[in-house]
Amino acid sequence: MNLPRYFFFIFLFAIIVSCSSEKKKTFLADHTALNSVLVKSLDGRISSAGDLIKGHRVSVFYFLMPGCPMCEAYTLPINEMDKKFSEKGISFCGIFSSGYYSDEEILSFRNDFKINIPFYRDIDSKLTHSVGATVTPEVFVLDSTATILYSGSIDNWAYSTGKIKMEATEFFLNDALENILNGKPVALKETKAYGCIIE
Repeated sequence: MNLPRYFFFIFLFAIIVSCSSEKKKTFLADHTALNSVLVKSLDGRISSAGDLIKGHRVSVFYFLMPGCPMCEAYTLPINEMDKKFSEKGISFCGIFSSGYYSDEEILSFRNDFKINIPFYRDIDSKLTHSVGATVTPEVFVLDSTATILYSGSIDNWAYSTGKIKMEATEFFLNDALENILNGKPVALKETKAYGCIIE
């Protein structure tokens, strides 16, 4: 379908239960804080969340959910961010918290929307609780010490509960990554994310 994404998803988005992330994010003290948090790849390999940030200047965690209309609407920007920044020392991965959906549903989501980044299940939801993720999609940008440099929305397309713009006009994640790569402080460190509630 070639219709703009807001036409394609507006009905589904209107009926989902949405909320903003009100909880203050936990700023992880150091890399070792993630070493006890386990994640599982879709091929069954278990590793620590700390391994996901090793060897990378910056790591981006997208909290996602199969069947969430907002996650589906953001798959194009997710792929665009990966294409633009992955060769500049920035890694991207999708994190799935809830145990209410199967690996097959996650794999189908990735294949249906041709998402290029690796996916991981958050075992026991410890990573979700550590960073304070509450909705999907919600993004967290971490440096190599596991300090959260930015968290919240990818952009301002969804600007309130159940409300979306015709198109995004502010690109929070892109701007944060550009600042980091250019050695500048992240001007806007946190925004509210709107989408499907993580249960």
